[in-house]
Amino acid sequence: MELDINVSYSVEVSEDKCPMIKEFFENIDSSHEGKIPKWRIAINKLIKRTGSLVQLSHPLDYGDMMNPECKINLYHLLSSLKHLNVTGDLVDIGCFDGKNSAFMGLLMVELGIDAHFYLYDHFGKGYGRNVSKQTVMDSFKKFNLRQPTLYENDFRVSIPKDLPDTISFAHIDCGHGGDKNEHADIIVFLLEHIYPRLEKNAVVIMMDYTQGVRKSVWNVNPGVKIGCDRFFANKPEKITELYGGFFAQGFFRKQ
Repeated sequence: MELDINVSYSVEVSEDKCPMIKEFFENIDSSHEGKIPKWRIAINKLIKRTGSLVQLSHPLDYGDMMNPECKINLYHLLSSLKHLNVTGDLVDIGCFDGKNSAFMGLLMVELGIDAHFYLYDHFGKGYGRNVSKQTVMDSFKKFNLRQPTLYENDFRVSIPKDLPDTISFAHIDCGHGGDKNEHADIIVFLLEHIYPRLEKNAVVIMMDYTQGVRKSVWNVNPGVKIGCDRFFANKPEKITELYGGFFAQGFFRKQ
């Protein structure tokens, strides 16, 4: 059974229901106010007065690796796990500085998802910044979250041996920036190891996935779609593209 994540499980995120998530969204604006045009700040403040968490997107140059639209998609898809009683651990492959992983950790707390969280990255330098395991740990400490299990290595080393036995949710964001066919090989490799561990109705989000139809979407890693097309050619599941503003994002649910 496929779910309409935008209707069937649409839940208003209020300050009373999810204070930690509200704080997280507010921090997105406050941390960049010196670089965001004044007109965007003014509009976003007006939107906040209505109680909505939807905000105008910021360009990637401001340092956000995921915009509010993508985070809202995360909320809906993670909340669907509770509705469908999906068990298993959560994994984030390509966690970078851990900010988006920490947001997922906040969602786990607010939604009452009692599972372990596994993060994978080779760390080092990327997007003009040096990040480390400590950087990720600090992202979780900021919101007093339980520390995840971190694996620092090349995916071809850590993924085969360090994945949990059962997975309810996986977030794959291994932006490559190089040859698209090489990137596609990595995507296929990751899915080959994750797929057998997925519980029924488990969710996998693929960042940078786009069909290339919407011209406003930043198709920076076309290897993601190439890899997904190869992997799902003989599978019952199909990737659904999500609306993520200018970010590319897709998902599938295990049958």
